[in-house]
Amino acid sequence: MEGVYPPAEDSILLAENQGVKPGEVVLDVGAGCGIQSVTAARKAEEVVALDPNPLAIANTWLNSVAYGVEEKVKTFLGTLNSIKKEEEERIFDLALMNPPYLPKEDWEPEEEFMWSTENPLGLYQSLSEMMAMGMIERSRFIVSSLTPVEKALELFREVGEVKILKEESYFFERIFLVEVK
Repeated sequence: MEGVYPPAEDSILLAENQGVKPGEVVLDVGAGCGIQSVTAARKAEEVVALDPNPLAIANTWLNSVAYGVEEKVKTFLGTLNSIKKEEEERIFDLALMNPPYLPKEDWEPEEEFMWSTENPLGLYQSLSEMMAMGMIERSRFIVSSLTPVEKALELFREVGEVKILKEESYFFERIFLVEVK
């Protein structure tokens, strides 16, 4: 769907290595097209797909229907801060996240949701805060060499054990699959 981040190498790396266990409740942060939600729903009891882009939420829902997992996928239009308020009593077993991380330069406003961010560490900060609050037991996410990798990882060292599970290199970046528990 136009206006929604299409699956790329980073999305596939996370989708193939989610670590979802049967019966878990999963939070998909920045759901985009829904690749993580749909994949997680095959094992999870429930997936909460979170995105601030209404087109991404629609795309996630359509893909959950197309793949027959719509009963397990709950879409939520908003940010990590808004879900903290709305779902403050909820505990997620696992959070999955492949955040936008390209510098906010030369993007059209409708493309910003897909590719760029003004604060590349902001989503990592919010996710680590939710883990510190006990709302999220463990997480798996992508960090790109286009962001301050060490600063992103440092945010999580205070809340759990940080492990780089995989690393892949491309002509313009290196991406890391990180687990925190």
